[in-house]
Amino acid sequence: MKTVKIFYVLALLPLLLCTLAACAPCKHKDAEWEVAKEATCTVAGTKRKVCADCGEVVEEKQYDTGHVYEAGYCKFCNRAQYDNQYFVYEEITLNGEDGYELVDMGNSKALAVEIPALKNGKPILSVADRAFMGKDITSVHFGKNVQRIGERAFAECEALESVSFTDTSELTSLGVAAFEGCIKLKSFAFPTGVTAISAKLFSGCVALETVTLHDGIRVLDEEAFADCESIAYAVENGAKYLGTETAPHLFLVGVTDTSLGSFAVPQDTRIIASGAFSGCTALVSVTLPEGLLAIGPYAFSACIALEGIQFPTTLERIDQYAFAECLALSAVTVPASVAHIGAHAFDKCTALSSVSLPAGLRTLGEFAFYRAGVVPTVHGGGLYLGNAQNPYLALIGIEEGVTALALHADTAVVADSALVGTDIISFVGGEGLLTIGVRAFASCNSLTSVTITPQTGWKTSEIYGKSGIDVSFGDAAANAARLTGVEAYQYWYRP
Repeated sequence: MKTVKIFYVLALLPLLLCTLAACAPCKHKDAEWEVAKEATCTVAGTKRKVCADCGEVVEEKQYDTGHVYEAGYCKFCNRAQYDNQYFVYEEITLNGEDGYELVDMGNSKALAVEIPALKNGKPILSVADRAFMGKDITSVHFGKNVQRIGERAFAECEALESVSFTDTSELTSLGVAAFEGCIKLKSFAFPTGVTAISAKLFSGCVALETVTLHDGIRVLDEEAFADCESIAYAVENGAKYLGTETAPHLFLVGVTDTSLGSFAVPQDTRIIASGAFSGCTALVSVTLPEGLLAIGPYAFSACIALEGIQFPTTLERIDQYAFAECLALSAVTVPASVAHIGAHAFDKCTALSSVSLPAGLRTLGEFAFYRAGVVPTVHGGGLYLGNAQNPYLALIGIEEGVTALALHADTAVVADSALVGTDIISFVGGEGLLTIGVRAFASCNSLTSVTITPQTGWKTSEIYGKSGIDVSFGDAAANAARLTGVEAYQYWYRP
């Protein structure tokens, strides 16, 4: 009987194993996606993952697609890929050349923007401020004649993925925040004519990974790459860099260790970027290389232990707040190569008792030495800073109660905001005067007379030396009205 039971069990075993195999869950090894409902440019589609063995729907999700162009038109909505003929232009003169500025998209619904070289036989020289701001364009290619891209020209173009230029591009100027908030932009290559990277140029471009620079870039302004979290910086010896093949340390972007006590900037660094060492409270000394061109905004701000700084002879500019609140800094000798010192550059350097400015200085930002320990030289009610040979180089203010001021004959620069809001009534500038800074006479409501010699050979511009307009001084009362009016917010300078 026992033998019979064993026989039956053995006979049923294959059937049992087959049943168990059938009941085992499918592993869906070959499951692949298939389209259940096709997406269009306006309606999401549906994709399913279906197992090739059992036919079960393993996963289902929605997907989107953009415009799909065939023969220049979207096959779903018939939108034109290129309809640049609707762009709006205005005639302009830029850098002495007559041509056109692209001011608006008009009725164009183009996604791929092609800015041509010419219109009516004349060059397209500029893209106006805010011309494409917030538009849903996906790419833009600039014709060779575009020299200027205005402020916020492509800001908040959240679909913009590609920006390109011709190899012979004549671009020289990129406006503040021109591509701010272009969250899909992944790469950008600077044309060789662009030598300055403006403030907030790529701020908020969170997908930006690759920035192609060239060795000719001389200015990197504040927050140019703010919140660009995807950029692949080179990290070396406690600092982050952007560079080129020949100058891998071209921009010193920032330090990775704020507790460092000393630092030697690499020999091929040309620009120390905004805030690079800001808040390094233990930093006592820093070595700057010959070849360095610019120290950016806030670069060494609040480095409270920094005792001294030896500037290289190649340095051209010290930007706003660069050394603000460096409480231990006691002496500064600015080299002859520096023409521009930014606003509040040495603000609150309370131990700073010795300052020597270069004879070639052309702009001195407002309150550059505000709350610093240095004592200005007084002459005729004016307050001056300079050097051992010329202590009257730059006018930075006036004594309280002064209403009439005749500049010292050796004064070359009136600092930005030097006389702002004072009770001055009359002002006389001598033949040595080369620059009147922005807002120098703003809110001087009592000012009725300004005499400037020579009267001719002057220019004005919002940015010193850039696209200046020829102007001249005349009647003293008219001069006062101009310098306290709208033109108070421009530089007046003699090249």
